[in-house]
Amino acid sequence: MDNRFVNLIKTYVNKDTFATLANNVLSLIKGPIIMLLIAAYLSENAQGYWYAFGSLAALSTLADLGFGTLVGQFSAHEFAKLRFDSQMRFEGEEQQIEKMSSLFKYVIKWAVSVTCIAYPLIMVIGFIVLNTHGGIEIWGIPWTIYILNSGISFIVSIILAFFEGCALINKIQFNKLVSVVVISITSIVFLVLKWELYAMVIPYVLGNIANIILLLIVFYRPIAQLSKIEPKQKYNWKHNFLSLIWKYALSWASGYLIFQIYTPLAYLVYDPALAGKVGITMTLCQACYTIANTFNYVFVPRINISISERKFTRAQSFMKKGLVVSMGLFVVGASIILFVVGFLVKYISLFERFLGPIAAAWLLLAWFIQLPVNVIATYARAYKQEPYMVYSIISAVISATITLITVFTLPIDYLFMGFAITNVLFVYLFYRKYKKNKEKWAADFICRQDKELEAEVINEETLIALKQNEEDSDNNIKDNNTEKNNENN
Repeated sequence: MDNRFVNLIKTYVNKDTFATLANNVLSLIKGPIIMLLIAAYLSENAQGYWYAFGSLAALSTLADLGFGTLVGQFSAHEFAKLRFDSQMRFEGEEQQIEKMSSLFKYVIKWAVSVTCIAYPLIMVIGFIVLNTHGGIEIWGIPWTIYILNSGISFIVSIILAFFEGCALINKIQFNKLVSVVVISITSIVFLVLKWELYAMVIPYVLGNIANIILLLIVFYRPIAQLSKIEPKQKYNWKHNFLSLIWKYALSWASGYLIFQIYTPLAYLVYDPALAGKVGITMTLCQACYTIANTFNYVFVPRINISISERKFTRAQSFMKKGLVVSMGLFVVGASIILFVVGFLVKYISLFERFLGPIAAAWLLLAWFIQLPVNVIATYARAYKQEPYMVYSIISAVISATITLITVFTLPIDYLFMGFAITNVLFVYLFYRKYKKNKEKWAADFICRQDKELEAEVINEETLIALKQNEEDSDNNIKDNNTEKNNENN
């Protein structure tokens, strides 16, 4: 067999790809089954609450502020100088392992602090929005449980993002796979038993418990290793993260306006039943995007590590390979979805719970264009910067404005028109900025990396000097004591 073909296969088909695809394919299989059971066993109002929960909980984007992405990038850059031994413990230079430990502890402290502040706020916002149509006796307790569990899930996701940067995607995806299996089976059972909104909440809790147990089993050794280490040197992670997090925060908040505004908006403007149709259609189309984006996702740690090693051409190669396969896979999935909502709906009444083919076409176009937008932005962020912050804000404003106009002036079929038009406009701007600035990003990154290394060397020399001074002082004290003893004698 041609070696080039073999190498091509190895590039796309490996443990990371297989584990991610397995997880996403199971999610894809689970998605339609759950959606059909929701349509069959939930009332239209309960369906609306179900998808409103998901969209409101996505306010956690404002808690994350892009921190999870930053964590993966920073850990990947630091892991480029380390490796795992056979027991999955970090090995390499002692100073670098200490630096990794310092990063890990900072990440945990941040995640816990943000959870304690953000999720109670999200809970209150949810009560305000959901109460516009009453029915608190139906959704009040489930919503409370859902948000509390989401807070715990956020902390777990940050820890997983840390190890994802260490090129452990296959193990992380196995964690997620088990969680998806638990959620899928229990959701199906509870939906058939007609447990209403608890059929969403309880499986989510059980899936989170399974995820935590596996996290402790699979990652116990590296977590224990990093937790026990006391770094001799202080690292200013706060400065490094804060210099980027505010830009990420604006981008992520803009993303919420673009991706998650539709179900709550339909809930407020129309009613829970139509909000349910919006939510279930978005879930189906986003599942297509998630499956297609697998080949971009598995290359992200490799891109970060390649850039850390200053192998910029290799990083660009990973980016392009993933994008080509992802876009081709999306076209196949989108064709199937349009066939389902445009043709099969005539023969299977359950598909009437979805929006029509016009709405699906607008939404699929938007997600298709989102693939290159996401890939280019991810590549740029691998240089520890956020050059597309302004673009994200402007695109969010344009998308939200068009959406608000269409929701009050046009049929529901055009709800996603603003999302699609905005992406079409901005994909060219994203690509143009990438072509114009990729060499500059590399040069700036090399300059920053050299300064960081120089600062670390200075700090290390300072520590050595301080240690030497302490030893000299101890020796002087001992000499003085010896002299005094001699004099006394």
